[in-house]
Amino acid sequence: MELFKRIAALAGVILLLALYIATFVFAMLGNEWLPMLKVSIIASAIVPVFMWIVSYIAKLIKKYYSPEARKKTEDYYASQREEKFREAKDLADKTKSSSEE
Repeated sequence: MELFKRIAALAGVILLLALYIATFVFAMLGNEWLPMLKVSIIASAIVPVFMWIVSYIAKLIKKYYSPEARKKTEDYYASQREEKFREAKDLADKTKSSSEE
């Protein structure tokens, strides 16, 4: 996971740097490049947001899909199943004892 974060951060920095250079170049080229200038400015705003979203999702995946979290979830559902089984058994015993009377 650490290697993924480093590679993604490096790729993001390179992409942002390229976008900033492209924005500067399109600004210098004149009016015929105005649509490309707008696109590069918008992309310069969207790329950091996208990078934040990717890092946030990576954090969530690490938090909820780690072996510790998986074990905790399995333990919780196992205890819930045992409790439901106990309740069903108690209910069956009560029904059985009331039908015998």
